[in-house]
Amino acid sequence: MKSILIAYVTKTGTTLHAAKIIAEVFELNGYTVEIKKIGDEIRLGDYFGIIIGAPINGMQWHPDAVSFITENQQILKEKAVAYYFMSYILNVGNSFWNKRIQTSLNKVKNIVKPENIGMFNGRVGSDFPAVARWIFGIKKGTPMNLTDDLEVKEWAEECCEIFDRL
Repeated sequence: MKSILIAYVTKTGTTLHAAKIIAEVFELNGYTVEIKKIGDEIRLGDYFGIIIGAPINGMQWHPDAVSFITENQQILKEKAVAYYFMSYILNVGNSFWNKRIQTSLNKVKNIVKPENIGMFNGRVGSDFPAVARWIFGIKKGTPMNLTDDLEVKEWAEECCEIFDRL
């Protein structure tokens, strides 16, 4: 049985929530899965594949995820790897910010090229002030939680298909 590690960083809990959905899909497809927080003791050699998830923080993929990939790039290049991120402004903010997010992710893809990347809507803990809504291009009344469990599940199923072929 192939084993998968889901290594994550979370600020609001949405990245961990997504990790649990991804784990459930992989387990239903015959994989064993462990979910561990980045920063915990992890032996990457024990796994067939590694899925790394983190939120977007300041239009950048969380620095702990980037550091994890950078520090472990040699072994990650020998594994099946996928990335996912959570961002509140992903589909509700203006395109300038989305381009900044993509640029951030492109830097990480150049360190270790993933088999698949999931880009998911996140949530915020409190309503955006008017100035922040204006800066990011978020319409007044946008719900604070934009997560979509079905979208995460469908991405995980796609990942399983990709990992099965490796």
